[in-house]
Amino acid sequence: MRQCLGRTRNLRRCGRIGDWRFFCSDHRMQPIVFLSFLVFTVFAGLASMWSAWGSSKAVTREPGVTAISLECDFAVLPIAVSAEAPLHLLEAFPTMLNGISDMVTANPIRWPSSDAFGMAYRCEFGNRGATPVSLDAMFQIAFRELLPTSSPGVTSPGKVTASHDHGVTVPVLEVPNGKYVFYLVNRTASLVEVRLPDLATVRGPSGNVQRIRLMKSNRTPIPISLTPWHDKSETQEAGEGKRN
Repeated sequence: MRQCLGRTRNLRRCGRIGDWRFFCSDHRMQPIVFLSFLVFTVFAGLASMWSAWGSSKAVTREPGVTAISLECDFAVLPIAVSAEAPLHLLEAFPTMLNGISDMVTANPIRWPSSDAFGMAYRCEFGNRGATPVSLDAMFQIAFRELLPTSSPGVTSPGKVTASHDHGVTVPVLEVPNGKYVFYLVNRTASLVEVRLPDLATVRGPSGNVQRIRLMKSNRTPIPISLTPWHDKSETQEAGEGKRN
């Protein structure tokens, strides 16, 4: 005869004595409940701590750098350009593998033209730390064919026809709250998919080179999809051709 090892609702030991090994019939499920608690709480917490510790070893920070952020939001073409607001473009094209194009003009213009319409993404690197840095980051770009559908003017994405990593260098992000704004644009007749970098290589004033994890918002889609942009005059001519 043994006393049950189970616990009652007020956490006292069960006082029943009977012919069982460890637990009475009312408390026989308590070991399973206890093990489930360990697996889904204690062990899961330890795994998260281990993962965080491991990632902190792999991704280090330049002393004084709190964080570098990368935010991208939907924008509409055309884009206003002036001497006070120069334009920086990451142009998605199969043979353009790195770099950002800079456009400066003395007279205000609208890029690519005042008749253009389409989509782009306005992206911004931000220095949220206390040390000015320059950085290098790698964007993943894929090009998909656009297939016609049964609905006029509506297309659907097809297979990937080309892809590459596109390197970007930001000369300097000043403090406090230094920013570098650029636009993701599609320079093809294909559908472009862009995946933002998770990591960046930063260089501080001391010359140290470190890898850091970028801060990104959940509102940015993954991947970013860019359809081809068009010229209003071309669309009007196409419409007139169909009517004729």
